[in-house]
Amino acid sequence: MRQIICVFSDESGVFNRNNNRFFVFGGLILNASNGEVGKVSRLYSRIENDLRKKKRYADLDELKASSLAPQNRRALYSALRPFRKFGIPIDLDCIHPKVFRNKRTCQRYQDYAYSEGLASAFSCLISNGFLPYEEETAIHIISDEHHTENMS
Repeated sequence: MRQIICVFSDESGVFNRNNNRFFVFGGLILNASNGEVGKVSRLYSRIENDLRKKKRYADLDELKASSLAPQNRRALYSALRPFRKFGIPIDLDCIHPKVFRNKRTCQRYQDYAYSEGLASAFSCLISNGFLPYEEETAIHIISDEHHTENMS
């Protein structure tokens, strides 16, 4: 049987040493074949609707973890505990200065870090039995406003 895996990811921080020390990709890896995408979507919608009823969050365009009160952030993380998550932290102080010379080299490094981090996450999922390597798998990657460098 063919399984369908969906990766939902977003980035946090600015890939620039002047603004941040860390840049992070993070996300969820869900098995769409067994309905996890729908479960997470309904769960997140319910939590977001509950939070938006609070005056503190009513006017925000987007609820970001950094703008949530600690107890609300904890509740959101707890709700997502059963699902597979990944994080790709990048310490910008450890990146060679040449990477920051222009937008293209910055983007190429981000693409490299993202693909290597995701490959590592999938390797862990295979070794832990979540992803049987002998089974045909379709992988859909949905990234919130992440641009990739055109190599042509």
